[in-house]
Amino acid sequence: MNSKHAAYQVVLGVVLGLLSIASFAFTLGRLSVDALLFLSVVALAGMTLLGVFVSLHPDRSWVKQRRTAISLIFGILGVAGALVASFQGLRANRVTFGIQDQLGQSLAKIAAQETELTRTRAELAKLREESARAQALNTDLQRKLLDQSSQLKDLAVQRVAEVTGGDGFAYLDLGNSSNENGVALQAHVSGSYNLRQVKYRIAEGSLVEIGDLTPRSPRPLDATLAGGRYKIVIQAANGPVQEELELRFNPAGKRWERRVRVSRGGEVVLERSWGR
Repeated sequence: MNSKHAAYQVVLGVVLGLLSIASFAFTLGRLSVDALLFLSVVALAGMTLLGVFVSLHPDRSWVKQRRTAISLIFGILGVAGALVASFQGLRANRVTFGIQDQLGQSLAKIAAQETELTRTRAELAKLREESARAQALNTDLQRKLLDQSSQLKDLAVQRVAEVTGGDGFAYLDLGNSSNENGVALQAHVSGSYNLRQVKYRIAEGSLVEIGDLTPRSPRPLDATLAGGRYKIVIQAANGPVQEELELRFNPAGKRWERRVRVSRGGEVVLERSWGR
């Protein structure tokens, strides 16, 4: 009866010790220390110490008398260690599953971001293509506008030239009617356009109106000149020119010869030596 009472006391002491250890472990857990790990270490240490104690005890009969209590203590420590290990495993699995879920969510977010990035790159490439195409169209449009502007400018210049005569001018030269006393004159056009409102004045004479002159169609005049040098002013819609006309009769050839020099604004625009 005494041995049983002693065993019960031992068991009660072990249980109280484990409760104290559990309370201490809970307190450490509240202080950010892993309580389950502490319990597992305590259970393993208790089993180790009890095993060493039983193995090294000198009185084997005493150990045999208390083997029930010792077995119960071993069982309690083993069950406690197993429970602690199970709780740790469950918690570790829960943490692992949580990490895996977070990792899966992160991977899903990364995949979504990569998809969005790919779509954005595709849109940027499309925008670059559209910008290049618009720039090419703009360049082509500007070139066409410049061409049209140049054509319109050329057309406007041509129209003005057609109306005013451009850079052409009129001058007086020998006509077909002549005798030893004098030679008739005719008006010529140097240029590609008709000359408007042509008038001429020989020396200090009066201004004579000719009208419009056409290139390659000389206009015979009523003026007849004898040999000598004459200064002639010819006016037209595109401006005046000054002409120096020198005439002489060649008895050997029985014909009139002339030398012509036409200037505009001090610049010589036509010069012909003696000849018919």
